[in-house]
Amino acid sequence: MRDLDLHGLSIDDALKTFTDFYNHSVRAKPQEPIRIVHGYGSSGAAGATTM
Repeated sequence: MRDLDLHGLSIDDALKTFTDFYNHSVRAKPQEPIRIVHGYGSSGAAGATTM
């Protein structure tokens, strides 16, 4: 199982990172499960929402 940790990323960065990770994972090993580690969202620097 492959893991992706999105903690500390902004929503925009998390979405881009997830999309790249997912697309790569599906191409490399389409049947292998992936686990996404995320946060619940909180106000980050300058009010930017982070994961």
